Parts: sequence; C-alpha cells; structure tokens
Amino acid sequence: MMTIISLLLLASLLPHLTFTAHVNVGIVNGTEVKPHSRPYMVSLQKDKTHVCGGFLISDEFVLTAAHCWNGNEILTVVVGAHDLRNSKSSDHIGVKNCIPHENSDLNDIMLLRLQRKLNLNNYVKWISLPKVGEDVEADTICSVAGWGQLQTNGQNSNRLMEASVYILNNRECEKKWGPIYSVSKMMCTRGHGGSCFYSSGGPLVCGDTAVGITAFGYRLQCNSPQYPNVYTKISPYLQWISRIIRNCYGLGKTLSTHLKEANVFIENHAECHHRWGNEYIDSQMICVYGSGGSCEYDSGGPLVCGNTAVGITSFGDISHCNSPVKPNVYTKISAFLSWIQQTIRNVK
Repeated sequence: MMTIISLLLLASLLPHLTFTAHVNVGIVNGTEVKPHSRPYMVSLQKDKTHVCGGFLISDEFVLTAAHCWNGNEILTVVVGAHDLRNSKSSDHIGVKNCIPHENSDLNDIMLLRLQRKLNLNNYVKWISLPKVGEDVEADTICSVAGWGQLQTNGQNSNRLMEASVYILNNRECEKKWGPIYSVSKMMCTRGHGGSCFYSSGGPLVCGDTAVGITAFGYRLQCNSPQYPNVYTKISPYLQWISRIIRNCYGLGKTLSTHLKEANVFIENHAECHHRWGNEYIDSQMICVYGSGGSCEYDSGGPLVCGNTAVGITSFGDISHCNSPVKPNVYTKISAFLSWIQQTIRNVK
C-alpha cells in the first residue's frame, strides 16, 4: 500500500500515520531567497515556533492550508521576515479568526483574518490570485518557498529558501497518486528542487500569481520523483474566498458623514488586465492596490497623484470593497482630455 503523509498534519486523510510534533517549512535542493523579494510570505507560528507557511492576499487576510490548524491552537503570523531569528524587519501579529473551508477534509484551504490591518511596504505586500477558471499549462516553470528542512530528515533553515518547479499534467498526477488526487481541485509539480516535509500552507507561485497552496507529499522521500508534491488549486476557491472576506466585513453599509482619504499604489496595466480580463481597457483605465481604497458610493471621486487628478473612481469587485482579487478601477483622465476640452468649448 502506498504510504503518504501531509507536509504538516493531514490527519483527516491519514489517521494511521505517526506525526512529528516539531514542524517547519523546508525546501530541498533550493537556494536562499534574496531578502524580502517575496514580501507576501508569512510564517505561521505556535508558541513562537514555526508550524506552517502562508501568504498574504490582502492587508488583513492570509491564505494557507486548512490542516495547519487543529481547531484549538492560538496562531501568530510573522510578516516581513527573511531570517526567522532576526526580528528587526519582521512583525508578529495575532490571528483574529481561523476560517477553514466548511468541508476541510476534502478542501485543504483556510483563511486567517489578522488582528489588525498591515502597513504595506517593501517587506510586506500581498500576492495576486488567479482568475476564476484559470489553469496553468503543464511544464510551466513556477516556484515554491519556505523555511525549514533542507532534505529528508535533515536540518532546518531559518532563512527563506526557494526552488523552481514544473507543473505536471493533471492526469499524470492522478496516475501517480490515485483516488486521493482531485483533478479539479489540485495541482502537482516536479523538479530538481521542491518542498520537503511540513511545507504546508506556502504558495505555489507562477509568474507573479499564487496558483496553489502546498498540501501534501510522499512520506519516505522529500520531493519524490515517484510521488510528486501536491497543492490545493486556488482558482476553484475564488468565490469561497470572496464570500468569506465579504462576510467578515458584514453586509451592512454605513456611510461616512466626514470626508475620508486613503493612500493607494498604481498597479501595472498587465496585472490590471490579468485581474479584470476584457473589462479592463489599458488605454482608458488605471487600477490601484493598497491597504485602503474606494468602496460603494465613492464613484466619480478623483484619483489624485501629487496635485493632479489622474483618474475617476469607476468600479471594483461587487462582493468586496478594496478586493485583493480584483483591484479598484479608475477612468484615466488623460485619455479623455480632447473630449473634455471640446465639450467645454461647445458649452461656451
């Protein structure tokens, strides 16, 4: 009988196995990450000990694996870290809510809501998620990262490590793993480097997008060529993610009686188009990201850079204000200057 083990504690699938009590994220045959080049990476900790990986998808939510939490543990999230022994650039934040999928035995995904919103900077940023229904082609080069074991039964690394991996054909993954592998909800990878024991919760990143969540691998050999590492596929869960975030903020609407403001960052057009598809027109629109942003009834307000209005608040994700999945979009004013000037002349 094929023996498998979760990269942390996939107890729901493998109750007959013996689990280790000390848990760390690890990368086999990898290299040290350029410090803070993956500002979305977080360390999930219990009693100041690393137990799982995770990644920021907004200034208030972390995405990770459901089996990283047993239902009772008090978790802390460390953001902005490279070397877990060095706390100068990192920040420890409590977890307000652990929200695993309703059927986490078959859906190894969980959202963590932080005790407070993060201040985004060069060390702390969220990563983009895929679009609904988006697939990654087989043989695409992607990457994984984490802290901990560098080889099977080896030593742990306190510094963040990374490795390149290739996406395997889904049918090949299913052939390798059998009925435990879900073609519609999972992905698997191969490569010289990859995840080792206890890599649960960390992201599988393709380009600049987190497409998967590290789920499980082969017990007897890290990064096994016989049984490739498996990841929860994020795109089938985008509606679930949006629903949970929306519910956390509540459905009621309270309008401010005082003028409010927020700082935002201009996103590049390629990312805006990736998030919104054909709804986004590069030549006529701008999109932004940030810890704050526009919500309902803000339409028509200006996007101001310096002392200049460069955009007009247009639209965003209907299910979540300032969504990490779909950034707020603004009409680009410079594209309409001729129309504005012509209209003013006609009025005169």
